[in-house]
Amino acid sequence: MGSLGHRALLQYIDNNDISGLRAILDTRHLTIDDRDENATTVLMVVAGRGLTAFVREFLARGADVQAEDLDNWTALLCASRNGHLDVVQLLLDHGAEVEHRDMGGWTSLMWAAYRGHTELVRLLLDKGADGNAHGNYHLGALLWAAGRGYKDIVELLVQRGAKVNVGDKYGTTALVWACRRGNVEIVDTLLKAGANVDTAGMYSWTPLLVAAAGGHTDCVSSILEKKPNVNALDKDGMTALCIASREGFQDIAASLIAAGAYINIQDRGADTPLIHAVKAGHRTVVEALLKKHADVDIQGKDRKTAIYTAVEKGHTPIVKLLLATNPDLESATKDGDTPLLRAVRNRNLEIVHLLLDRKAKVTASDKRGDTCLHIAMRARSKTIVEALLRNPKHSQLLYRANKAGETPYNIDSLHQKTILGQVFGARRLNTNEDSEGMLGYELYSSALADVLSEPTLTTPITVGLYAKWGSGKSFLLNKLRDEMNNFARQWAEPPIRTSGLLFIVCLHVALLIGTIVGLSTWSAVVGVSAAVGFLLLAYLLLAAVRYCNYQMDMQWAYSVQHGLEKRMTRLRLILQVAFCHPPGPQSDSQAKPVRFHFAEANSASPTGDGAVAHMLAALLDAIESHYGWLATRLYRAFRPKCLKVDVGWRWRRMCCIPIVLIFELALVTVVTGISLTVAYFTFADEKEKEHILVALYVIAAVMGTLICTHLHVLAKVFVSLFTSHIRVLKRAVRSSESAPLTMLGAEVAVMTDMVKCLDAFTNQQIRLVGVIDALDSCDTERILTLLNAVQTLLSSPNRPFVLLISVDPHVIAKAAEANSRRLFTEGGIGGHDFLRNLVHLPVYLLITTLRECERLPRKQQRQQQQPGALEAPSNVPMIKDVTDALMQPPRESLSRKNSVSHMEKQVTLEEQMICGTLQTLNEEAYEDVASSERPSPTELDTPSAGAAMTTPLLGASGSVPAPSGRESILKQQGSVKADKRVSIQQMATSNNNNNNSTKLTPNVEYVSERQPEVQGAGKRLTTKPPPGPRPASLIITRNDSNSQFQLLRSSSVDYDDVEAQEHRTTIRTTLLEQQEEEESAPFVFTVRK
Repeated sequence: MGSLGHRALLQYIDNNDISGLRAILDTRHLTIDDRDENATTVLMVVAGRGLTAFVREFLARGADVQAEDLDNWTALLCASRNGHLDVVQLLLDHGAEVEHRDMGGWTSLMWAAYRGHTELVRLLLDKGADGNAHGNYHLGALLWAAGRGYKDIVELLVQRGAKVNVGDKYGTTALVWACRRGNVEIVDTLLKAGANVDTAGMYSWTPLLVAAAGGHTDCVSSILEKKPNVNALDKDGMTALCIASREGFQDIAASLIAAGAYINIQDRGADTPLIHAVKAGHRTVVEALLKKHADVDIQGKDRKTAIYTAVEKGHTPIVKLLLATNPDLESATKDGDTPLLRAVRNRNLEIVHLLLDRKAKVTASDKRGDTCLHIAMRARSKTIVEALLRNPKHSQLLYRANKAGETPYNIDSLHQKTILGQVFGARRLNTNEDSEGMLGYELYSSALADVLSEPTLTTPITVGLYAKWGSGKSFLLNKLRDEMNNFARQWAEPPIRTSGLLFIVCLHVALLIGTIVGLSTWSAVVGVSAAVGFLLLAYLLLAAVRYCNYQMDMQWAYSVQHGLEKRMTRLRLILQVAFCHPPGPQSDSQAKPVRFHFAEANSASPTGDGAVAHMLAALLDAIESHYGWLATRLYRAFRPKCLKVDVGWRWRRMCCIPIVLIFELALVTVVTGISLTVAYFTFADEKEKEHILVALYVIAAVMGTLICTHLHVLAKVFVSLFTSHIRVLKRAVRSSESAPLTMLGAEVAVMTDMVKCLDAFTNQQIRLVGVIDALDSCDTERILTLLNAVQTLLSSPNRPFVLLISVDPHVIAKAAEANSRRLFTEGGIGGHDFLRNLVHLPVYLLITTLRECERLPRKQQRQQQQPGALEAPSNVPMIKDVTDALMQPPRESLSRKNSVSHMEKQVTLEEQMICGTLQTLNEEAYEDVASSERPSPTELDTPSAGAAMTTPLLGASGSVPAPSGRESILKQQGSVKADKRVSIQQMATSNNNNNNSTKLTPNVEYVSERQPEVQGAGKRLTTKPPPGPRPASLIITRNDSNSQFQLLRSSSVDYDDVEAQEHRTTIRTTLLEQQEEEESAPFVFTVRK
């Protein structure tokens, strides 16, 4: 509290009672400079409040103008701070000091500039105030005025000589503060006064940086006129372009790009302007940067590229822009993520489709080994899974395991409603230009490999690739083999815990080393120390290798650890074969990895048995290479079998004692015997030798007992280790040359059991693929011998065989029928039935059909340009394309037992006559003609031949086909048998529709293949045959001249159905072809109205 006089004066000041104040000052002798507790005088109070009359009164009564309070404040400072111009004028007139500073170093001019009192600043400058004075942090009046946007004050200070390039404590100049404020007029004023545009202040700010960060386009334009350093960096390493791109200021970014700013410069986080623009989603800035050829493949923070950032943020329009620049879609982040992996994680289907269309690799995986399918399966996203699997080649990724041993197939199978069950069958095949260029080879191979790689596929299975000779079947087999290997390669080896086995191995090695060291030094302490030291050293080295592999990601450490695990896995398999029973097939419900081993059998082998033997030898060699020669040969000696189908592996026992314990006992006994022998001949005295000798006798007895009880097994092991599988196979073939299939069957059974046993131990499944190719060029006997041997040996149930047979089905059918004609004829079985019984999965290659479709437009064009083309009657509608024929409404066809459906195709009248005549020939001639390309009327050799065909068929109703015409047709196709005759019988009909008295007789004639024995040579069977189907028969019906002919091809015809359908008129000429499954049956050709 102040004195009483000071409080009395403040009371009058508060009440604004000037007269009262004068009265009290006149009547009482109060001290005019009386102070309160802060040493503040009443003059300071009235000056700060702007009470000009009170200030004048106090000054008239002699108040001290230079009086200071405890903070060094004077009346002038108080008046200047609050902008009271009149009070400041009075104080200056009474001698107040203009340059007086408060405790913060601020002068009156600085307070006036800070508060924006323009006239007060002008007054102070006129009174000689220093415009360059600065206070705390070296801040002056110009800095405050520029930073707070007081244009007039800045102009006054600049006019009075204030230094524009003087900065504060951190070097921040007035221009920087003005640009940060965004006042372009102040910026222009400072620039005209010569301000430096490249001065860096606090946080390495330059005028251009702060103007760009604030989005002040005009300020940026003004600064750019002075040619600043547009690539100056702030404390974060960001340029003005980076900041503008991050904030989305398109105009500023365009100005900076035009001024020469670096497009691909990276900040301290390695992000570029493009990455900043993409991250914030500023599409216009991205477009501007891409037009200036910004590098889209630069990796930013965490090794993320621009396309990855766009995918991560979900900016689909920006993703489309970036994809147009062909970015690197396989660049991975520090976590191993690619743009496609991130899109799948975000479940953004549109971006996934965009990336797949740009050929992003679906096979990419992150650090954990997860592929896109792993992520999509965990997210249960059916649409994304379907998009990823639209190319059948990518189905192999379903069986690719991550580092935890999880496959997409297993992840999906854990759920009750699987995604794969919904996707397969409804997915779209990727018919891109690559597949079309390959004529569908890649589609065939990928689809077949997908089927054959299915973990739940039941074997054995025989796949038949059917196509004509020269259609590229061998090329397709090679591609199928590569695809199957690719599918199998995607299965990573399931993680096997080898830590326990590794400890046991290290322990055994440590015991051996301890024994050797202990015996050499004759000290048990030294031996135990050596064993423990080796064990600790081994585990320290293993820990170092593991650290370098997982933490430092060193390649040599990965190679060492992977090689060690691989050898431990081999050792584990050897020990399992020797000491364990394999687990049952139903002990584990998880899908197991699939592996394929291939062997080829072709026409090079002399016989079918020899070809199968070569195939088995190749398969045995592949199995031995895969599992190791020691494990496979030990199998022949021990032959371990599973105890139950639903239990895991079990120890093999002898007298209820696990064999592994017996082995360990024998090992310990041997080591002990060696140790005692060494001790007997080196360190022992006479008394100790007697005790050692007794112990040696006991050890010898134990070892002798073990050897005698296992002598048979040891002999088999010795023989198996020094005899390869191929030598055993050759020995079996040579020992039974009279019946090689018997011995080969025994070897196949052993190989099957061995594969199943080793698969059970290694938790995988091996499929043995036999490839049979180049049979089209073999003779019939060799073909059938090979196929019969394969079917006998490899087609037994539950055997892991996959047979790929690449043949022309007609060649095999003809070979089967030629070698067993009587059986096939009497039993009603055709060659196609034999092939259907052999092949489980027939695949008909449509490659020749694709080629014919490509040739069809050119063929039609040649027909239109041919001047001598035959003309059909005007009332006969001609079908110009197969597609048009298929689009016609279906008609009821002749019934074949249970109404077989047929396919309609265009056929000419000449083809009807040829096919009908050829039915009377033998089976071989028919098959040759049916497999060849049918001639068209425009392809006749001579016009006379065409006339010979059109005259009997398109002439008047009374014309009957002459025998010479039929003979000419037959001569074009091959030799004609004299005893096979064909004729068309003309039946009496009436052309007048009004004459109902004429009875329409069925004009159906049956001509048998066999010559009747009862009738004479010149007499034919014209009666109606018995009801029911008849093989290899010809039925021809025709009426008047306007009748149209139709050819029906079927395996058998019920003649009652033929007569019942004669009244149906046809307006088209079509060929009804039998379905593929009926090609083995006999045929009936019918020409009817």
